[in-house]
Amino acid sequence: MPDAKQLYEGRVAEGCDYIAAVKAYADYMIEHGRDRYGKVHSPLFVSAMNRRTATVFKAPYPHVIAKPYAPGLRRDHKMRPYDRTYVGANPLQDLALCGLLYRMSELTGEGRYAEEADRSIDWFLKNGWSSGTGLPAWGSHMYWDVKKGQPVYASTGRPDGGYGGHEYNFVWPYWDRNPEALKRFARGLWEHHIKNKETGHFNRHSNDGKSGMEFPRTGSCFVDIWAREYGRSGDPEMKKHIRTLLGLFRSMRDPRTGAMAWCTAEGADRREVASVGMNLFMATTLQDAAAFVERRLPVRTGARTQTGDPELAEEMREFVRSIDNEYLSNDYDKILDVAGKGVLAWYTLADRVCMPKGLTPPPEGVDASVGFPLKTADGRPAASLNYLTPWFPGRSYAKFALLLRDRHERCEAKHKATYRRALLDIADVYMTISPEVQFAQYPDNISDVVELLRYVHKLTDDLTYLHRADQMMGLGLRLFFDETSPLPKITNFDDWYESSAKNASSVEILRQMLELALDLEALPEAGRAAPEVVTEKRGGAWHAAVGDSASDMILRYGPEHTHGLYLSQKRSPDAWRIRLSDTITRIPTPAEADELNGRMKRFTGKGHTTAEIAYGGFKDVPREVTLVIRNAGREATRVRVEATLHDTYHDNGRKAIEVRVDADKAESITLIAPGRKWIRHLAIGTSDGNSALRLDEFAFAVSPRSDLQAQHDIGPALAKE
Repeated sequence: MPDAKQLYEGRVAEGCDYIAAVKAYADYMIEHGRDRYGKVHSPLFVSAMNRRTATVFKAPYPHVIAKPYAPGLRRDHKMRPYDRTYVGANPLQDLALCGLLYRMSELTGEGRYAEEADRSIDWFLKNGWSSGTGLPAWGSHMYWDVKKGQPVYASTGRPDGGYGGHEYNFVWPYWDRNPEALKRFARGLWEHHIKNKETGHFNRHSNDGKSGMEFPRTGSCFVDIWAREYGRSGDPEMKKHIRTLLGLFRSMRDPRTGAMAWCTAEGADRREVASVGMNLFMATTLQDAAAFVERRLPVRTGARTQTGDPELAEEMREFVRSIDNEYLSNDYDKILDVAGKGVLAWYTLADRVCMPKGLTPPPEGVDASVGFPLKTADGRPAASLNYLTPWFPGRSYAKFALLLRDRHERCEAKHKATYRRALLDIADVYMTISPEVQFAQYPDNISDVVELLRYVHKLTDDLTYLHRADQMMGLGLRLFFDETSPLPKITNFDDWYESSAKNASSVEILRQMLELALDLEALPEAGRAAPEVVTEKRGGAWHAAVGDSASDMILRYGPEHTHGLYLSQKRSPDAWRIRLSDTITRIPTPAEADELNGRMKRFTGKGHTTAEIAYGGFKDVPREVTLVIRNAGREATRVRVEATLHDTYHDNGRKAIEVRVDADKAESITLIAPGRKWIRHLAIGTSDGNSALRLDEFAFAVSPRSDLQAQHDIGPALAKE
C-alpha cells in the first residue's frame, strides 16, 4: 500500500479540492497570519482575523450571538467575551494549526511548514509568560496581545487583572522544544493553581483565591505536565504532586456508586453531579501520562540507580480503570440511548440519574427531573442541559464520541465491545441526519463528525462511513469556505476567522480534510464515492432501479436532479437494513436565517430559545417509501418491512407492514410516516429466514422539513400495523 506521502501526491495530481484548501490555508497563515503588529513583531500566529483584509480587528470586536440549533433548544449560546482571543495569539487554542503544519511537512517534504510551527512555539515558550500569573498567557481567558506586545486578560485587555487568569484545559505536546519551560510550567501550576498543598484542592483559574472548581479535565492536564517533568528530570516533587491530585479525586467519588464529582464546590448541581465527558477525558489523559512516568530517566537513589516508576504508573492506570468500570456499570440504554432520549452527559453521584447542571432554573411548567426538557410533539423529552444533541456546537454526539473513541483505543478488553457499540450507534445517526443549516454551525461540528466516521470506517472496513464523511466534508466546504479568503469562517453566518478549540471554531476541520483526502486516495478509484442513480418521477414519488448489491448510492431527484438522497444498506443472511438520509436542498443566507430565527440582542447564559421558531425550507426528509421486493426463492414467504421513525432529536416510534410474497413474484410495499416524523431506517426480514429476496425498485417521496404538520393521515400500508 502507498505511504501517506505518496497518497498526498496522488491527490495533488488529481486536483483534489480538499488538498487545495488545506495548502492554501497553510500558505496564507504563514504569509499573512503572523504577529506583524505593534513595535515588536514575532513569529506567533494570530487567532482571529478579518477575512477580507487579513488583519486583526480593532474594537468594537465582532461577536457571535448564535441562532439556536433547533426550535426550543435550551440555553442561549454564544462565545463569551472573556473566552476569546481578540487581538492576539493563543497557542493552546491553536493546537490544530501546529499539528496541521507538522503534517504538511511530512506529506509534502517541504520543511518550511514545520519550521514555521517551530518558530512560533519556540518564541512563545521563551517570551509568552505573564508576570501577573507566573504562567504562559494562553488558555481560555488570557492571550498574547500582538498590538501591545504583552500578555493580557481577555476580559479587560490589560496585563494586570481580569476574569479567570491562567486556565489549562488542553494537553500541550510540544515541551520537547524547551524542557526548561516545562520545568517552569510544572512548578508554576502547583504554586499558582493548587490552593491547599496538603489535600490538592485547586481552582482551574490561577487568579481565583478559592478552591472548589477542581474540574477533572483540568486536573488531568496538570497531572500530564507533572508526569512529563517527572519522566524528564525524575524530580520527586512531581511524584508527590501527582499522588496528591489522585488522592483528591478519589475523595470526590461517591462511596457506594464510585461516580466522581466534577468539583467540590457547594451546591447540588456541583459536588453531587458527575460530568461524564470530563471523566472520560481524564481517563485518557492519565493513561497517556502514565507512559511518561514509566519511561522516567534514570535517577540515582542512594547506592542504586532506578529507571522508571512502574508503581506510580500502575497507580495512575488503576485510577483510569476505575473510571471505565464505573461508567460502563450503568445500563447501556441509560447513558447511551443514542437514538432515543440522547447521550447522557451529566448524572447524580448517589443514584446516577440525569439531573440539570443547575445553571438556570427550569422554565415554568417544565419537569425538572429530566433537566431542561423541551417536548416532542407526542410529549417525549427532547433536548436538555444534561443530554447532548447531534449538532449543537461544542455539545454534540460526535464530540462526545471522540472521547469514547479514545477510551475504545485504550481500555481493557472487557470494555471494548461496549465502547465499539456506542461508536457505531452514534455514527449511525450521522449516516442519516444532516445539520440544520438554518441555525449556526461551527467548523468543529463538521470536523468532529468526519473524524468519527473515519474512525468507524477503520473499525468496520465499511466504505459507506467514508463516503458519508466525504459528503459531510463537502458540506463543510460550502458552509465555511468561499473565494473571499482561504481562511474558514467562524460560523456559516458570521464572516470572520477565529481559531478557538474551546469555542468549536478550531482549524481541526482542515486537518480532517487532509486526512480524509488520504483515506479516499487509498481506495480503488471506483470506490471513492457512492454511485449516483438518477430517479424518475412517477405519481408523486421518485423511482429508481437500485438493486440490492451496492452498499450505498445517492438517489438524484428534484429539479434537474440537483438534490441527492443518500441511501446506504447492509445485508447479511439473517438481516437486511436500509438507511435513508435527509437532504439539504439549499443553504440560506444570513438574512434569510435571521428573518426566521431572529437574533438574541444580548448574551446572558440564562435564556431559553423559543419553541415557535419556524423551519425554513432548506431540508427534505423522506416521508414515504415504496419497495418492490422479489422473492427469488422456491417457496412463498412472508416479508416484514419495519420503518424507524425520527423527529427533530430522536428516533420516535416504528411502523411496519407484513405481506406474503410468492415464489418468483414481486410485491410492492409502501410505508408512510405519521405526524411530524420521517423515515430513517428500514429493516427487512422474513418469517422463515428466506434470504432470496431481491429489491427490484425503490421509490420515495420527500417533504420539506418545514412542511411537516402536527398530524398526517396514516397511509393504507401503515393502517394494517
